[in-house]
Amino acid sequence: MTDKLSLYNGALRKLGERKLASLSEDRLPRRLLDDVWDDGAVDYCLGQGAWTFATRSQKLEASTSIVPDFGFKYAFEKNSDWIITSAVCSDEYFRNGIQYSDEAKIIYSDFDEIYVKFISNDANYGGDYSLWSEYFIDYVCEYLASEISMVLRQKEYDLKKLEKARREALNKDMKQKAPRIMQLGTFAQARFNSGFRDRRTPIVGQ
Repeated sequence: MTDKLSLYNGALRKLGERKLASLSEDRLPRRLLDDVWDDGAVDYCLGQGAWTFATRSQKLEASTSIVPDFGFKYAFEKNSDWIITSAVCSDEYFRNGIQYSDEAKIIYSDFDEIYVKFISNDANYGGDYSLWSEYFIDYVCEYLASEISMVLRQKEYDLKKLEKARREALNKDMKQKAPRIMQLGTFAQARFNSGFRDRRTPIVGQ
């Protein structure tokens, strides 16, 4: 089972340090890890990719309390669990991307309602450790280790290891995504249909 203590100990194992017995153990490694954790370690890692397990979809209505002074006509307030934006579309199937501006806690658009996908740290999405793959868990541990290595061991952490863990976690996550169906354009559809008929319809006189 993944929890805060197991993530701490995973990071310490990467540094060759003795594991913690509990989150209250009075040792320098625990205090350092607490500082990194409280500075938003998990949110940082969630923000490094469009993770399937952390992706949340919503329909948003334009804010009635925020009226843009210029530019886009409508403003949409982000949820408190919003880490990064993945998609903003005009339709519920996320086929039609739109122009928008993503500023701090607000999305601006010329549509009065939009459909969004974002990376969430909500307890039912990215904040649910049971949804994390072993590769994402390893990435979080690598990140924690990289942040405390200099103070704990007086040694720079090999950031190539951190990037490798991130890429492996992303690659594993990509395999969980449903394959996207490519939409044929009008010209391609016409050629496809024409070829399909040619193969099945006999040509008179030959």
